[in-house]
Amino acid sequence: MIGTIIVNPPSNTVYDIVSNSTDHTTLKTAVDACSLDGVLSGPGPFTLFAPTDAAFNLLPAGTVTALLNDIPQLTNILKHHVVADSVMSTMLTNGQIVTTLFGTDVTVTINANGVFIDNAQVTVADLVADNGVVHVIDAVLLPNVTAVSEFEISDTYLYSIDMLGKKVNKDIKDQVIFDIYNNKIVKRLNK
Repeated sequence: MIGTIIVNPPSNTVYDIVSNSTDHTTLKTAVDACSLDGVLSGPGPFTLFAPTDAAFNLLPAGTVTALLNDIPQLTNILKHHVVADSVMSTMLTNGQIVTTLFGTDVTVTINANGVFIDNAQVTVADLVADNGVVHVIDAVLLPNVTAVSEFEISDTYLYSIDMLGKKVNKDIKDQVIFDIYNNKIVKRLNK
């Protein structure tokens, strides 16, 4: 009697590529801390723009430690490095906008100096995984997100105008208005 042995080939997921790389120990630590290892081991497809340890070292001193202590913020930054599609380098075009898992966009620039994702240069392209592809980059991508709460708040003003230049009704109370001249959020307080 002849028996059959089924051997499952070893996996080679996006997470495996990061996990097995000696140049991505900080990224692996961050992915593990945010419990994104399961996502990047999942069916995908995913494209990961993977900053090296050297890229993380370019951040201001203490940034990595601070992010590892702020898991929600770190998760958002990591999701800004992942695209929910398998995007090979041959599919990238100059000026292309790619939306990340975080919902933010990154811009592809292709010129004589190479391929860039926002400010990060792709140093190794097309590390193919079972569930996508990894592109190694030389800088950490930081999402450009400004929440209204991050603007300086001023509760005094002389008058406000709308986008058409019309004076805003002074009798409206507790209205939040953006002052385009000094980049401030002003809350109208009628006393």
